[in-house]
Amino acid sequence: MIGSGVIRHGITIAYALGGYDVNMADATREILGRALNRISADFTGLVRNGLVTEEGAKSALARIRTTASIADAVAGCKLVTQAITEQIVSRKELFKELDQLCPEDVVLKSPY
Repeated sequence: MIGSGVIRHGITIAYALGGYDVNMADATREILGRALNRISADFTGLVRNGLVTEEGAKSALARIRTTASIADAVAGCKLVTQAITEQIVSRKELFKELDQLCPEDVVLKSPY
C-alpha cells in the first residue's frame, strides 16, 4: 500500500482484516506513525461495535508493517495499491518507479 492518508488507511485495514500481510509506505515515519494510530483507533471502534473480535483486530494489526521506502514496501508483493495524491504527475512518477521495482506479474492498482 503506497500512501497512508484517511482513505488509504481504510484500504490497509480491509486488506489486513482479509488476512493479507500489508506493507504500508509513505514519505516519513511520522506520517506512518499517525496512520498506525488511526488504524489502531479504528480497530478499537470495530471491536467496540462488535464488528471484529479483539483477537481478529490484534491479528490484523500485526499484519501491517510500515516503511518510508517504496522499494521495501513492494519487495515480494504480488499486488501494489497506490493511493497517493490525486495529482496525475505524481501518480505517473510513482507508476514509473513501480514499473522499475516490480516484476511483470505484479498487479499495480489504483482505488480510484
